[in-house]
Amino acid sequence: MVGTCFGRGIITGCGLAMFVALISPGSLAQYATAGDMEIIPWVEFNYPSDPADPDAEDLIEIVDGLEIWATMTDKVMVTTRAGCAVLYQTLNTVLADRGVNIMVIPGIKTSSIYSDGCHFDELSFWESVADEVLDICTYANSDVCVLENEHASCCYSRDGYCGPEGWCNCDYGVDLEQLESSLCELPANIQYWWWPSVPGYDPEAQDRAADLCEAAVNVLGDRVHFFAHLLCAPHLLNDQLLLDAHEKLMDITGNQPTLPIMWFYNVGDYWHDNQINGALCHAITCHEFEQVCIYPGYYNWYDNTAAIVSYYGAGEVCCPDINCNGVLDYNDLIILLTAYDTCAEDPDYEARADFDASGCVDLMDLTLLLSEYPGECWPSAVDSR
Repeated sequence: MVGTCFGRGIITGCGLAMFVALISPGSLAQYATAGDMEIIPWVEFNYPSDPADPDAEDLIEIVDGLEIWATMTDKVMVTTRAGCAVLYQTLNTVLADRGVNIMVIPGIKTSSIYSDGCHFDELSFWESVADEVLDICTYANSDVCVLENEHASCCYSRDGYCGPEGWCNCDYGVDLEQLESSLCELPANIQYWWWPSVPGYDPEAQDRAADLCEAAVNVLGDRVHFFAHLLCAPHLLNDQLLLDAHEKLMDITGNQPTLPIMWFYNVGDYWHDNQINGALCHAITCHEFEQVCIYPGYYNWYDNTAAIVSYYGAGEVCCPDINCNGVLDYNDLIILLTAYDTCAEDPDYEARADFDASGCVDLMDLTLLLSEYPGECWPSAVDSR
């Protein structure tokens, strides 16, 4: 069904080039470091007090955080609710006035368009989303838009369960053909990031979420890309349900690039800010991602941002964790010794043991592993403040 419908038009700036840069593939740098990873923070500014007021206190707090992020990245995702498109004009004006050089990728929290009893597949719903996308991308001068569909789609993907507070009021039935027809309303020359893609809750939830992602791909083709959940929290690394979910997503998209997301909450099993170097190193050495989305949340946005950036240690050599389980131990040493003195053309060569990407596993690689051995690849998950 790709290409069978045409969405609404829009004239914008150089967002397409930005989108291509976001998903460009690459290879590991010599002795990978956390600094080799491009960071794209995401803040949900869902309820700005006055999106048109450049002096609004909550907007200034967002800008204060972006000023810190600008020391380590040139892109940020800022999503908001319906009716707040002018926020992006205000935000870019304030950033320019303060000399903060960071590109804002806008987005819409689609559940803010919902009314009681509406459905995720309804034409009227996606017509409203399309109108918001047009306004948002015009004010932001962007050809890229984030569609934050979590609460809007959760009733369907989670079989009616939307969390302890309900989250949304939708009936969870979805007509997938009607959804595809409705998605045709989206502006035709916009690139989309679709959240939440395929999560790792359980196989049934994965299948339901995969249905929605497949509908988006059927209509939008390579204009839609998805966030990946593989790195969202340290306790979920190598989780089989997540690996299965990602495989489903890759099948749907034809192995198109995804944007991994990490949750830095400083609570529970999520990533803590003092683990940022280990988290980013895991992303680049174990998955060869070149970009990662970091979600520090809206609450305590500034404090979380300041803490995360303070722990960002560009130049530190990544933990030589060959089997990617988060620790450097005997198993990693055995893998390297098995591959020792082999090169890329040899059947026993192990690329992850070739830390300096020289094409051979040699004394330099063994020396690096032994210099860190044994150890953990990120600090314990404690509140670092």
